[in-house]
Amino acid sequence: MNTHNMMMDMRESTRPGLSTIPEHRWARGEPAWAAASPGLAGVVPAQEMRGHGRAPARRGAHGTWASPLLALLTVAGLCGHAIADASTPRMVVHSRKPVGQHYYSQWNSGFSSWDPMTLMSTYPAEGQWVVAGNSPLADEVAIGVLDSSNSVRLGFYRAGSFIAPVTVCTNTASSTLRPFSVAYTCNGQGMIAYWRDASTQIGYRTFSGGTVSAEQVLTPPTNNNVSFLQLVPKPKTSTMVMLTVNSVKDLVARFWNGSAWDTTTTLIGDTGPNTQSRETFALAFEQNAGDGILVYGSNVSGNMPCYRTVSGTTWGPQTLLPGGYNAAQWVRLAARPNSDHIIVGLHDDNNRVYVNFWNGSGWNASSTLVTSSAGGFTSRRFDVAYQPDGNAAVVMYSDNTGVPKYRVWNGSSWGAQQSGPNIGSVPLNIELSPGTSGAQIFAVIKETAWDLKASTWDGTSWSAPVVINDNPGGTTITYPFMIVPSTKSSPCGLQVTGWRELSPDLPP
Repeated sequence: MNTHNMMMDMRESTRPGLSTIPEHRWARGEPAWAAASPGLAGVVPAQEMRGHGRAPARRGAHGTWASPLLALLTVAGLCGHAIADASTPRMVVHSRKPVGQHYYSQWNSGFSSWDPMTLMSTYPAEGQWVVAGNSPLADEVAIGVLDSSNSVRLGFYRAGSFIAPVTVCTNTASSTLRPFSVAYTCNGQGMIAYWRDASTQIGYRTFSGGTVSAEQVLTPPTNNNVSFLQLVPKPKTSTMVMLTVNSVKDLVARFWNGSAWDTTTTLIGDTGPNTQSRETFALAFEQNAGDGILVYGSNVSGNMPCYRTVSGTTWGPQTLLPGGYNAAQWVRLAARPNSDHIIVGLHDDNNRVYVNFWNGSGWNASSTLVTSSAGGFTSRRFDVAYQPDGNAAVVMYSDNTGVPKYRVWNGSSWGAQQSGPNIGSVPLNIELSPGTSGAQIFAVIKETAWDLKASTWDGTSWSAPVVINDNPGGTTITYPFMIVPSTKSSPCGLQVTGWRELSPDLPP
């Protein structure tokens, strides 16, 4: 666990934006989460900084304190999925035809626009899938690429520079599917995991500071090829969940405890028709309670989608998603910041896209159908995201025209369908990601004219789309791009692991 020293003036603050942590939380050995103090939540990465709180009354050398004091606290930064060090710029990483060139486009907050694409690295083959993870404790982005030769490579952005990629796997058996993933746990440990076709095993490597470990392997319950793989960190812990679906549609889960994997759990033996070649599952964690919600396709009750909760490492029973439609092909989840609310979006094999809402204890009784003409289900033509402020969520989807549509969730209901940015051609891939603050949401869309276009939501409307890549790599199915995860998408926490007095009995 990474720790930081924090200078704490224990007198109650009157500065705006810094709030008092309850007195009992300063007792030695107890956690003091920054969620209790919004003024502290934004300063996780700093090595020494001033925060404010109230100390309890003094009660002896090893007890509490009678008067305000200045103390040096040792804290551990614990964070949620997709949290990044605040110094990491927002960027889109994307591949380009016809060779394996990879570029990034950086968000320029001063001009509220995307800067022209810049060459990042050149690969031996064309990139088909890009997955990026963002370190919670450093200005570091890990970039995994699966190319058309079925090889997986891992590179890094660190403090303004790019580190040349290294090959971590030479054959995943497919580049049309995405049997790999990249993520960071909340203590800053990174991981890349992938299917090794040669040995029919899952390989994985950890990394920190740009240094990648030797390969280790996991033996799955069967030797069937993995089609899709996800790594999902759990908020405020060093735990990570690996989810895989294979060529015979087994959905399997494992938990990483920070140093080792536990045994596998097969959650369902058949995720439904066609789903061996779709990402028909998604997991998100409630940001306060920390329990997880997994939604996935199934072969039960006419191929209706199901869900399970997970608390700790214990999976709840399989339950039908209320108001679902048959044969979910693509599933996406978005967790509301500082809340236990979660939005789910699903794309089924009848080209329908629909959404539902989890309130922390259950789903809405019926799902909301947003379109019955998404234009094809071989690629994911929709996405969901919450605004960084949590005040609203957005679903964007194709209706098989050059103008994607969207609806806004206001916390209790979905608004009417509205027209999004006019991108000129039918969307093939849509990705949404929370922006830097407030109501901002980024959208990046690959369309049938083979441009990669970006638009930004400001809480009221979408900006005019701009081309960030006029010849992206990949196929009609694959995602040769990714928006680097947001610094604001879930809460960080601090845990007090020790302290020492620097200056007792400061004057009030």
